[in-house]
Amino acid sequence: MKKIILFALGIVVITLMTGCAGTYKLENSQVLNQTNLSLYRTFAITPYAQAAQGVQKGRAVLSEMDYNNLANGIRMQMISRGYTEYPASNLVIAFGLFMERDADVTTNLYPAYPYGGFGWRGRGFRGGYAYQGYTTARVYKEGIWVVDMIDTQRQVHVFSAAVSAEMDPRQQTLKDIGEIQKASSVLFKKFPVKPIRR
Repeated sequence: MKKIILFALGIVVITLMTGCAGTYKLENSQVLNQTNLSLYRTFAITPYAQAAQGVQKGRAVLSEMDYNNLANGIRMQMISRGYTEYPASNLVIAFGLFMERDADVTTNLYPAYPYGGFGWRGRGFRGGYAYQGYTTARVYKEGIWVVDMIDTQRQVHVFSAAVSAEMDPRQQTLKDIGEIQKASSVLFKKFPVKPIRR
Protein backbone atom coordinates (compact mmCIF):
# COMPACT_ATOMS: atom_id res chain seq x y z
CA MET A 1 0.00 0.00 0.00
CA LYS A 2 2.86 2.37 0.86
CA LYS A 3 4.46 1.72 -2.52
CA ILE A 4 1.24 2.56 -4.37
CA ILE A 5 0.86 5.83 -2.44
CA LEU A 6 4.51 6.78 -3.07
CA PHE A 7 4.17 5.89 -6.75
CA ALA A 8 0.98 7.99 -7.09
CA LEU A 9 2.65 10.89 -5.25
CA GLY A 10 5.62 10.65 -7.60
CA ILE A 11 3.35 10.85 -10.65
CA VAL A 12 1.58 13.90 -9.21
CA VAL A 13 4.91 15.67 -8.55
CA ILE A 14 6.20 14.92 -12.06
CA THR A 15 2.93 16.13 -13.59
CA LEU A 16 3.09 19.37 -11.61
CA MET A 17 6.72 19.98 -12.54
CA THR A 18 6.12 19.47 -16.26
CA GLY A 19 3.07 21.71 -16.09
CA CYS A 20 5.19 24.56 -14.73
CA ALA A 21 7.68 24.40 -17.61
CA GLY A 22 7.54 27.27 -20.07
CA THR A 23 5.56 26.71 -23.22
CA TYR A 24 7.01 28.04 -26.43
CA LYS A 25 5.00 28.80 -29.53
CA LEU A 26 6.51 28.97 -33.00
CA GLU A 27 5.13 32.22 -34.42
CA ASN A 28 6.90 32.20 -37.78
CA SER A 29 9.37 30.04 -39.68
CA GLN A 30 9.96 30.56 -43.37
CA VAL A 31 12.60 30.28 -46.03
CA LEU A 32 12.78 33.47 -48.07
CA ASN A 33 13.79 34.22 -51.67
CA GLN A 34 13.59 30.54 -52.68
CA THR A 35 16.88 29.81 -50.94
CA ASN A 36 18.23 26.29 -50.56
CA LEU A 37 19.72 26.44 -47.05
CA SER A 38 21.37 23.03 -47.42
CA LEU A 39 23.90 24.58 -49.85
CA TYR A 40 25.48 26.61 -47.03
CA ARG A 41 28.19 24.95 -44.95
CA THR A 42 29.16 27.77 -42.58
CA PHE A 43 27.46 30.46 -40.54
CA ALA A 44 28.39 33.51 -38.46
CA ILE A 45 26.44 35.08 -35.60
CA THR A 46 26.36 38.86 -35.39
CA PRO A 47 28.77 39.92 -32.60
CA TYR A 48 27.33 41.52 -29.46
CA ALA A 49 29.00 44.89 -30.09
CA GLN A 50 27.37 45.16 -33.52
CA ALA A 51 23.94 43.92 -32.34
CA ALA A 52 23.88 46.31 -29.36
CA GLN A 53 24.02 49.31 -31.71
CA GLY A 54 20.65 48.59 -33.37
CA VAL A 55 18.22 49.45 -30.57
CA GLN A 56 14.56 49.41 -31.67
CA LYS A 57 11.29 50.16 -29.92
CA GLY A 58 10.10 47.09 -28.02
CA ARG A 59 13.45 45.36 -28.35
CA ALA A 60 14.93 44.19 -25.07
CA VAL A 61 18.34 45.58 -24.22
CA LEU A 62 20.37 42.48 -23.49
CA SER A 63 23.47 42.21 -21.39
CA GLU A 64 26.44 40.60 -23.10
CA MET A 65 25.92 37.45 -21.03
CA ASP A 66 22.22 37.19 -22.02
CA TYR A 67 23.11 37.83 -25.67
CA ASN A 68 25.76 35.09 -25.57
CA ASN A 69 23.33 32.64 -23.93
CA LEU A 70 20.82 33.17 -26.76
CA ALA A 71 23.62 32.99 -29.35
CA ASN A 72 24.74 29.66 -27.87
CA GLY A 73 21.21 28.29 -28.29
CA ILE A 74 21.32 29.20 -31.99
CA ARG A 75 24.89 27.96 -32.33
CA MET A 76 23.98 24.53 -30.92
CA GLN A 77 21.07 24.19 -33.35
CA MET A 78 23.21 25.12 -36.36
CA ILE A 79 26.10 22.83 -35.39
CA SER A 80 23.68 19.92 -34.82
CA ARG A 81 22.60 20.40 -38.46
CA GLY A 82 26.14 20.08 -39.80
CA TYR A 83 27.04 23.77 -40.14
CA THR A 84 30.41 25.12 -39.01
CA GLU A 85 30.83 28.51 -37.39
CA TYR A 86 33.15 30.71 -39.43
CA PRO A 87 33.44 34.49 -38.81
CA ALA A 88 33.72 35.36 -42.53
CA SER A 89 30.73 33.22 -43.60
CA ASN A 90 28.22 34.47 -46.17
CA LEU A 91 25.36 33.24 -43.96
CA VAL A 92 25.03 35.76 -41.12
CA ILE A 93 22.58 35.21 -38.28
CA ALA A 94 21.10 38.20 -36.47
CA PHE A 95 18.61 37.92 -33.62
CA GLY A 96 16.78 39.96 -31.05
CA LEU A 97 14.40 39.60 -28.14
CA PHE A 98 11.28 41.72 -28.18
CA MET A 99 9.21 42.22 -25.04
CA GLU A 100 5.54 43.05 -24.97
CA ARG A 101 3.57 43.78 -21.81
CA ASP A 102 -0.03 42.65 -21.96
CA ALA A 103 -2.94 41.93 -19.67
CA ASP A 104 -5.88 39.56 -19.60
CA VAL A 105 -9.04 40.95 -18.06
CA THR A 106 -11.92 38.66 -17.15
CA THR A 107 -15.29 39.82 -15.83
CA ASN A 108 -17.71 37.35 -14.25
CA LEU A 109 -21.35 38.27 -13.54
CA TYR A 110 -23.81 36.10 -11.68
CA PRO A 111 -27.34 36.65 -10.27
CA ALA A 112 -27.28 37.67 -6.65
CA TYR A 113 -30.93 37.61 -5.52
CA PRO A 114 -34.39 38.09 -6.95
CA TYR A 115 -36.47 41.09 -6.05
CA GLY A 116 -40.24 41.40 -6.23
CA GLY A 117 -42.66 43.72 -7.96
CA PHE A 118 -42.95 47.27 -6.67
CA GLY A 119 -44.83 50.24 -7.94
CA TRP A 120 -48.13 52.05 -8.01
CA ARG A 121 -51.00 50.71 -10.12
CA GLY A 122 -48.80 48.34 -12.02
CA ARG A 123 -46.14 50.86 -12.86
CA GLY A 124 -42.60 50.44 -11.66
CA PHE A 125 -40.44 47.39 -11.20
CA ARG A 126 -41.95 44.10 -12.17
CA GLY A 127 -39.29 41.94 -10.57
CA GLY A 128 -36.00 40.56 -11.76
CA TYR A 129 -32.49 39.81 -10.59
CA ALA A 130 -29.70 41.95 -9.31
CA TYR A 131 -26.27 40.95 -10.51
CA GLN A 132 -22.98 40.85 -8.71
CA GLY A 133 -19.67 40.39 -10.34
CA TYR A 134 -15.94 40.58 -10.10
CA THR A 135 -13.14 41.35 -12.47
CA THR A 136 -9.71 39.75 -12.49
CA ALA A 137 -6.70 41.14 -14.29
CA ARG A 138 -3.45 39.30 -14.99
CA VAL A 139 -0.46 41.26 -16.24
CA TYR A 140 2.26 39.38 -18.07
CA LYS A 141 5.10 39.86 -20.50
CA GLU A 142 5.45 38.03 -23.75
CA GLY A 143 8.95 37.56 -25.04
CA ILE A 144 9.44 37.02 -28.76
CA TRP A 145 12.81 35.71 -29.93
CA VAL A 146 13.34 36.59 -33.60
CA VAL A 147 16.10 35.06 -35.74
CA ASP A 148 16.98 36.31 -39.22
CA MET A 149 19.52 34.80 -41.61
CA ILE A 150 21.06 36.95 -44.32
CA ASP A 151 23.21 35.98 -47.28
CA THR A 152 25.75 38.81 -47.30
CA GLN A 153 27.14 37.90 -50.71
CA ARG A 154 23.76 38.10 -52.49
CA GLN A 155 22.44 40.77 -50.07
CA VAL A 156 19.16 38.89 -49.45
CA HIS A 157 17.19 37.75 -46.44
CA VAL A 158 17.12 33.92 -46.61
CA PHE A 159 15.36 32.71 -43.44
CA SER A 160 13.24 34.12 -40.63
CA ALA A 161 11.81 32.50 -37.51
CA ALA A 162 10.21 33.68 -34.27
CA VAL A 163 9.24 31.90 -31.08
CA SER A 164 7.19 33.40 -28.25
CA ALA A 165 6.74 32.59 -24.59
CA GLU A 166 4.85 34.14 -21.75
CA MET A 167 7.20 35.51 -19.12
CA ASP A 168 6.60 36.54 -15.54
CA PRO A 169 7.25 40.31 -15.41
CA ARG A 170 9.15 39.89 -12.13
CA GLN A 171 11.46 37.22 -13.45
CA GLN A 172 13.78 36.87 -16.43
CA THR A 173 14.71 33.36 -17.60
CA LEU A 174 17.50 34.27 -20.01
CA LYS A 175 20.09 32.71 -17.73
CA ASP A 176 18.34 29.32 -17.67
CA ILE A 177 20.30 27.42 -20.32
CA GLY A 178 17.79 24.54 -20.34
CA GLU A 179 14.91 26.90 -21.17
CA ILE A 180 16.97 28.59 -23.90
CA GLN A 181 17.68 25.18 -25.43
CA LYS A 182 13.96 24.31 -25.37
CA ALA A 183 13.08 27.63 -27.01
CA SER A 184 15.79 27.25 -29.66
CA SER A 185 14.62 23.74 -30.54
CA VAL A 186 11.11 25.14 -31.12
CA LEU A 187 12.62 28.05 -33.07
CA PHE A 188 14.36 25.63 -35.47
CA LYS A 189 11.52 23.09 -35.56
CA LYS A 190 10.62 23.86 -39.20
CA PHE A 191 14.16 24.70 -40.35
CA PRO A 192 14.59 22.86 -43.68
CA VAL A 193 17.96 21.29 -42.77
CA LYS A 194 17.31 18.67 -40.09
CA PRO A 195 19.75 17.70 -37.31
CA ILE A 196 22.33 15.05 -38.18
CA ARG A 197 21.89 11.82 -36.24
CA ARG A 198 25.15 10.65 -34.75
